[in-house]
Order: sequence, then C-alpha cells, then structure tokens
Amino acid sequence: MTAESAKPEPAEGRRKSILVVDDSLTIRMQVKDLLEENGFKALLAENGETCLATIETQIPYAILLDIVMPGMNGIDVCKKIRADNKYKNVPILILTTQGNIDSKVKGLAAGADDYLTKPFEIEELMARLKAVFRTKELYDKLKSANQKIKEQQKSVVEEERLKVLLQMAGATAHELNQPLMILLANIEILMTIDHIPSEVSKYLSAIEDSGKRISEIVKTIQTIRHDQIQSYPGGKSIVDLH
Repeated sequence: MTAESAKPEPAEGRRKSILVVDDSLTIRMQVKDLLEENGFKALLAENGETCLATIETQIPYAILLDIVMPGMNGIDVCKKIRADNKYKNVPILILTTQGNIDSKVKGLAAGADDYLTKPFEIEELMARLKAVFRTKELYDKLKSANQKIKEQQKSVVEEERLKVLLQMAGATAHELNQPLMILLANIEILMTIDHIPSEVSKYLSAIEDSGKRISEIVKTIQTIRHDQIQSYPGGKSIVDLH
C-alpha cells in the first residue's frame, strides 16, 4: 500500500468514521494511518466479536472487513451486521486475498457492498470508499425524500379529516341552536309569571345563565375556521375557542 493520494475535503473526512476489522495488527495500523492522513477517523477491531461490540456503541460510516480471521470469519460477521436493521445502511467493503473469487462471491452474497483485494493501493481504497459513500448518500437522500412524502401525505389526510370534523361540529351546533333558543324563550316566559317562589326563580335564573353560555359556545363552534387550529409539541392540535 502507498500513501500517495489526493486528500478529500477535510469536512468530508471529519464526519466519516471507518471501522477497520482485521486480525493483522500491521494491516490495521497501516490502514488507520492511511485513513487518518486522508481526513477520516479510524476505528479498529482485531476480530469479528470486537467488530460487533464496537458498532453497538458507535455506528461507523463504513466498515472495512477482512474475510479470513480466526474465530468468527468476515462472512459470518457481515451476515450478523446485515441481520440487524440498525446497520442495514452501513457500507461494508470486504478485504480478500489475491484471486480468491469464492470469498468475493460469498462476501457480496452476505451483504457486502464492494470488495478490495489484498494487497491494495491507497488510490483504490479511496476510490472504493467514495463509490460506496455516493451510493449511501443517494440512499439517505431517497429515504429522506420518502419520509417527507409520507409526512406530507399524513398532513393532507389530517387536514381533510379536520375539515370534516369541523363541518360535523358546525352541523351539530346548528342542530342544537333551535331547541336551545326554544328553551331560553320558555325560561324567559316563566320568569314573567307573577308570584313565582324565590327558590324556583333562583333555579330558573341559573338555567337561563347556563343556556346562554351554551348558546355562546354554539355560536363559536359555528364560526370556527381551519386556521384557528394551533399545533403543539407531541403532535397535538388544539382548537382555539378563545
């Protein structure tokens, strides 16, 4: 491997951590130096178990995964990573020995995105990483766009549902208004009768006051507009009744 390569933009490198998984300390340190020289943050794991433990605490932007390792090999590690929904979008580049076609095929079948053949040059490593980065970024943009579409669809459905509810509320208020007016009119007539006991008069006044409050609420419901609905944290919407 050689270190001659044009460095990516520093901001690009700072936001990308690469997990290097290889049982060879020499290779791990060489790749670490190359990545850091090109602006990336390198995470290191000497075997499959350490790799799985590492991604539990810090999900890397991409993984360089050796195929041949003692204990859990790279194929099994790749399958375990892809089996967990949290890591399904993390690019994996498998590292294979020269001419090992079988490892390449198995690695790709296990869910790897690309492969590098040992020994490799830094130019090839950077090119492969940038290729999977582009794919990942396109996928992330598509996922974000899909989420926005779903949110917009939900917003449209909620708006239509709210319009229907307001229409139903207005219609109900209209239906309540007529019998309420009759009730208030009859109370007013009763209040004009001579010699009503004071206790009865008190109750009639209380009923009249309550009826008038109900009448005001009915009038307010009949005039509610869509723009009087205020959104609050937690997905709540509250009708402004003043």
